[in-house]
Amino acid sequence: MSYTVSRKYRMSWTAQKDIVILVISLFGFQDALEAPRVLSTKDEIMEGDSLTLTCRADTPTSSGHRWCKKTGTSEWEVMSYGEYLFFSSIQSSDLAVYCCVVENDLGQKMSQPFVIDVKYAPKYPYLRVDPLNVIAEGNQVKLTCSSDANPAASFTWYKGQTRIRSSGRNYVFNSIRPEDSGSFYCKAHNKHGDVTSDPVFIDVQYVPRLPSISAIPSSNVRMGSSVSLTCSSDANPAASYFWFKDNEEFPNSTGAMLNIINFQLHNEGEYHCEARNFRGSQRAKVLVQAENFRSWSQGALTAVVVRCATVGIVLILLSVTVLLFWKKTTSKGRMHLFQPNTSEDSSRDQLEELVAFSDPSPIHANVTNDKTDQDENEYESVVDTVIKCGGEASG
Repeated sequence: MSYTVSRKYRMSWTAQKDIVILVISLFGFQDALEAPRVLSTKDEIMEGDSLTLTCRADTPTSSGHRWCKKTGTSEWEVMSYGEYLFFSSIQSSDLAVYCCVVENDLGQKMSQPFVIDVKYAPKYPYLRVDPLNVIAEGNQVKLTCSSDANPAASFTWYKGQTRIRSSGRNYVFNSIRPEDSGSFYCKAHNKHGDVTSDPVFIDVQYVPRLPSISAIPSSNVRMGSSVSLTCSSDANPAASYFWFKDNEEFPNSTGAMLNIINFQLHNEGEYHCEARNFRGSQRAKVLVQAENFRSWSQGALTAVVVRCATVGIVLILLSVTVLLFWKKTTSKGRMHLFQPNTSEDSSRDQLEELVAFSDPSPIHANVTNDKTDQDENEYESVVDTVIKCGGEASG
């Protein structure tokens, strides 16, 4: 700001001051000093314009001018002297209330306050986020846009390149959601221009969503082959992953992928993946089983059982048949031996055969020659007795 002060010289008096006062009083000039007026070269003042204010005093006896300025609730302060106040390039900082004061030996008079209302486009935009710390899902979040402007600015809100609100300096999320995350900025505007704030990124944090588990190539695994289990979950901040089998945690099994090499029956079971961040955790599970064993047990095992049962039944029937046939044959042989005969010689021969057949004891092989006759006599006695019994039975 620059200004030039023009100053009028005081009138010359040849008499003493008291004589001058007496003359003015006698002729009725005691009320001749009137309040001055402030004149402006422009009605609407724009920032950057040049401006001249004039302190117009109609009293010819005025002996001096001074300019005063008042900002807000502060007191008046003298800023310059002279009839004119010049602004070569007025700025928004010059917006204030001004007045001019004239004075002479009789006293001083002040003009009516004159407001320099500098108009300007919005500037110094600022976007504030409340709360400033971490934003969690469900929190209330308030965005506030501010800008220095005259007249006061209106505001338009944007998310990315999409306009979301046309007016109001505040934009409020009563319960913010993860999908509300993004880059926000505001535009302040009035009839003199507009300005855009720097973007602010809203990062909404939330607990992991329910994980999904994929098995590659399949959760039905061939014996001896490999399978990879991959766990994924939407979370902010990103989740860490932990694996469990039948509710027992795998040691050193952190990471989104779990590899099982050379799959065996003991690897079958329910596998759980737990996604965690400092906001919380979620679990999902998948059943992994042996494909070959299951297929064999469900199909081939049934066929084998049926075949084994059939073979068993055939073997049992065959054994029973053979046993019955053997018993029948044996029974017929014994009946033939005990059948009575009218011929005594025939009976004796059959009995001899029976006795020989029924007593194969090794004792007979060790009998000495001295007892041969005795044995023969006993043998003949037994045969005679049997024949007699047989004859009586037949009669």
